[in-house]
Amino acid sequence: QVRSRHAYKMSGDSRKGFIVATIGNFFSYSVTDGAVSHIESSKELNNFLDDGNCAVLATHAELTQGVRLIQVYNAIETENISDNWLMFFKLQPCVITPDNLHSNILISSLLESPIDTLYHSVQKIFSPVLLKDAKWSKSVDPKIQNLLTELEAG
Repeated sequence: QVRSRHAYKMSGDSRKGFIVATIGNFFSYSVTDGAVSHIESSKELNNFLDDGNCAVLATHAELTQGVRLIQVYNAIETENISDNWLMFFKLQPCVITPDNLHSNILISSLLESPIDTLYHSVQKIFSPVLLKDAKWSKSVDPKIQNLLTELEAG
């Protein structure tokens, strides 16, 4: 909580404070560390928050002139896909406000292999909910249920 409050005081924008604190925590930096603090004023973060058509904020650590910095992009840079990434993406195209910050942004990490990350998130999170939960399994298209079952079988 201290980190989030500090980030909020830095910019006065709770949306930026939340995102910068989340990035800092993921990459093990304080929000005041230069590796992370520069993100608050980045064009990419402003695009993600204020442009309804900007759906992705992707972050990863880069070594720049011998200094490790957390870089931000509005798309995943595929040449660096083997690195660890933290991504924020919008469920709906809209401007992010303090009121919809927690209901319209999904946060996901991509650890080394995109296919492993996809497989494990489907296997450990989505398949159990969509196939075994009484509420959700009734509303899932049978084609999706079959695909999930096939994926589980290998």
